[in-house]
Amino acid sequence: MNSKSMQIVDLTFIGEDIGKDVFHLVGFDADGERVLRKKVKRHQLEQVFEHFPRCIVGMEACLSAFCLTLFAKDGFSASDHSSDLR
Repeated sequence: MNSKSMQIVDLTFIGEDIGKDVFHLVGFDADGERVLRKKVKRHQLEQVFEHFPRCIVGMEACLSAFCLTLFAKDGFSASDHSSDLR
């Protein structure tokens, strides 16, 4: 197994910065080490998340209702409140 695929296995938290057309994803393992940094176009978002292990997804509150439902239905623990992640 190569280094990149190993990093995805270790993914426990994803922070998502929502833009109009592009989302920036930063993923961390259980030790808080960054294991993912990825820029994703809006129309690719669901396809990209299909390859991630189920984990916590944190995002800013604006425009997140769509993403929260999308991730929750696929088994992710999604929240738009940073205090929920502590």
